[in-house]
Amino acid sequence: MASSDLRPATRSERLAVFLSEAPRQPWDVRHSNCMTFFADWLSIETGIDFGNVARTFCKSAHEQMRLMSDLSEAVPAFDRLLSRHGIKRTASPVLGDVGLLWTPAPGGRRLLAGAIMTEGAWARRTEQGLVVVPAVPVVAWGI
Repeated sequence: MASSDLRPATRSERLAVFLSEAPRQPWDVRHSNCMTFFADWLSIETGIDFGNVARTFCKSAHEQMRLMSDLSEAVPAFDRLLSRHGIKRTASPVLGDVGLLWTPAPGGRRLLAGAIMTEGAWARRTEQGLVVVPAVPVVAWGI
């Protein structure tokens, strides 16, 4: 049986598998973080390797922190990247759509984090594992 034959048929099933496997990946600020979580899910759903793009988007942890703390820079960058592949913003995210959420950061700051819409809440990856929270996204994209 080909591995594609094992792919769950529905988005809900694919998302359940993805969310169960995501916390098993060791956290790494450059290679396995909240943005690669978001990008790897996009890759599964679209067939486009967003994971590779996310891993090269920021060259250092400092650069990643700078980008993800600046709404005026991060959102247009994601809009450009996603719109090139036909992925547009949505005001009404549904199961499996992606978005950016404000999250607490050290020193009383906050950072944007990539998240995936689940059943009525947003899943995001943290250093501690998977967190699912009700939230209003800063921006969301329908996939």
